[in-house]
Amino acid sequence: MMATMRLLILLWLLFLLLLMMMMMMRRRRMMMMMMMTMMMMMMMMMMMM
Repeated sequence: MMATMRLLILLWLLFLLLLMMMMMMRRRRMMMMMMMTMMMMMMMMMMMM
């Protein structure tokens, strides 16, 4: 369980970095909405684990 959680967290951090890079190029509002939705999804994953 712990190993899978660590893997998910690492993937999440990489994804956040990608989003940050995308934010610099495109509009902020759209990216903020995406970030919120992704955070909600992550919370759901945490609850399922």
